[in-house]
This record gives sequence, C-alpha cells and structure tokens, in this order.
Amino acid sequence: MAGAAYQVNVSATDDETFAFTCEWTLADGSDFPWADYAYAYELKRERRPVLSLTSSDGLAVDASENTITFQPPEAMRLCAGRYRHGCRITHTATGKTIQVFDGFVTITEGNF
Repeated sequence: MAGAAYQVNVSATDDETFAFTCEWTLADGSDFPWADYAYAYELKRERRPVLSLTSSDGLAVDASENTITFQPPEAMRLCAGRYRHGCRITHTATGKTIQVFDGFVTITEGNF
C-alpha cells in the first residue's frame, strides 16, 4: 500500500515553539477549496500520540494565502527525538477522506 500523496519533513530544536506552515494549491496552480474540507493532523512518537489538531483546534487556514498552519493552541516544545506525523482531509459533502501528507519531525538539542 502506498503512503500519502506528499512527504513533509520538519526540523526544529527543542528550544523552539512547535509550529509550521504549508502552502497548498491544486495541481494546476489554482486555489485549494479550503471550505469544502475538514482537517486533522497527528504527531506521534513511538506510535503514541503526542499531539492531535483539527480544524477547530490548532489548524489555521488562510485561504487568501493558500496556507495551513499547524500550531497547538498553547505554546508547545517537543523533546529531542524523531516523530512521525501526518495530515488528512475529509470532504464535508461526500465524507471521502484523503491523507495529504506524512513524514517526520526531527527535533534536535538547541543548547539553550
């Protein structure tokens, strides 16, 4: 079975607040239909959930910029290590779910 359509790898240090932004457009470069979908994101370490975000809690869509920002509701720092993460979308009219990306989050020692 194939993985998600895209792989997104994020690197940061343990001295930073965890957050990142992705730009999404359709294959032809046109705007993504943000309002047609619900969004879910999960971050895991050793198969244990560390962070779960949804459209109503921690995922911020900026349709005018074609971006989605993944940021916990409160400042969060991750311990050094390697995490797996992924994002899926669900079409609100049809219920069809697609995993948009998976990949790794690598957190290194920041020395502060």
